[in-house]
Order: sequence, then C-alpha cells, then structure tokens
Amino acid sequence: KKADGTGGLTVPTGTGTVLTSASDITPTASPAFRAVLGADQTGLTSNAFNKVNLDTVQWDTHSGWSTSNKRYTFPVNGYYLIAAHIKYGGTSRTRGLISFYKNGSEAWRSTDINGSSANDIPIISGTTILYGTTSDYLELYGYPIGSSLTFDRAGVDHETCALDIALLRTA
Repeated sequence: KKADGTGGLTVPTGTGTVLTSASDITPTASPAFRAVLGADQTGLTSNAFNKVNLDTVQWDTHSGWSTSNKRYTFPVNGYYLIAAHIKYGGTSRTRGLISFYKNGSEAWRSTDINGSSANDIPIISGTTILYGTTSDYLELYGYPIGSSLTFDRAGVDHETCALDIALLRTA
C-alpha cells in the first residue's frame, strides 16, 4: 500500500493457490521437432508426389521421429503447428508444392506455385495447424514438375528441405 493507506493488492477470500515471486513453477515441456535434408535427394518423379526423406534430426524433444520410415508420430494428442521448406533442384522446374500427409493420405496442401518459365521454383515454404493423436503420423511430400529433379541440400539450414513441428496446445 501507499503511505496514505490506499492502493495495494486485494486477495480473494476463497481457498486456492496464490502464486508469488517465490513460487516454484516449472513449465511443462511441449513436443518440438526439426529435421532437415542432409544431402540432395535425387531420382524424383515429375508430376507426382514424392516423399521428402529427411535424414538429419536437429532436435526431437519427445522422440517422435522414425529414422527408418522418415515420419513423425505425434507424442501427445493436440494441435500442432507444422512448417516446411522444400528446395527444388533440376532443370525446367515449372511447378512445386508442399503437402503434409497424415497417416499416409494428403491432409493439407500448403503451398502450390506455378512458374512462368524454367527454373522459377527454387524454394517454397508452407505452414498449417493440424490435430494429431498418438496413433497419427506425419510425412512431408513435394510435387515437382521438370526434369532431373532433386530435393536439394544447399549447405546451410535456411536453404534446405526442412520440417518443423511444435505442439500449440493439448486436446
């Protein structure tokens, strides 16, 4: 209170927990994940969905990634922010898109870019929010049109194929 007796904090008279600056509160760690492409992925099929075989995990706080299946299983039921980047290589690239597959089927087509001339599609990004349960898994797919197509790894993380996943809130 002020010196004149006004102001201050009024605390409810009911029962419950009062938090103070001395309270010990440890936030619950939420799942967070990032994987990137460690080397160029070659042999892509033009005019078709191709799975991005991410092979380098940078962090996976709840062990959701399967290195053998190249997919992420949601460790907690909830709503997840999903973000991806695909860097396309090859010649005569005129289309590229990002698609998130949940349980083997397309769940969300995030970005679809058509170029007006050859090699217009170098790198694209896409984002969505998806609901996932502990029995669901997510995969990243790209759909290029061109020839000698690749998913590229440029040597720096911001210029490569990547998948980021973070829990926004539990169900």
